[in-house]
Amino acid sequence: MSLRGNAGKPRPGVIVHASELLRPGQPILVCPLTSVLLDDAVTRPTIEPTQTNGLRMVSQVMVNRMTSAEAGQLGTIVGTLSDEDMTKIDLAMMILLGLAHRLAGQT
Repeated sequence: MSLRGNAGKPRPGVIVHASELLRPGQPILVCPLTSVLLDDAVTRPTIEPTQTNGLRMVSQVMVNRMTSAEAGQLGTIVGTLSDEDMTKIDLAMMILLGLAHRLAGQT
């Protein structure tokens, strides 16, 4: 899907909102993508382009720039990420939000 970037042009993004929690009229959580690659695997998982995901170039998911958007602000769906890519995003969100320590059995 796409959302409006800082310059007003469409920017690809990944819906990270749990499907089962989506409700009409409620904002949807989205992580924008960028083709500006940084050495930050923790908060910017890298996604390779495939026919399935619709990306044209290697991109990074900016988990650290997660935002909410109204459904009307979202553009068309351009593709679907693999389970492997979604797992990378899930782990990045857990680390960023301080939830990863719970997986390790720490409180």
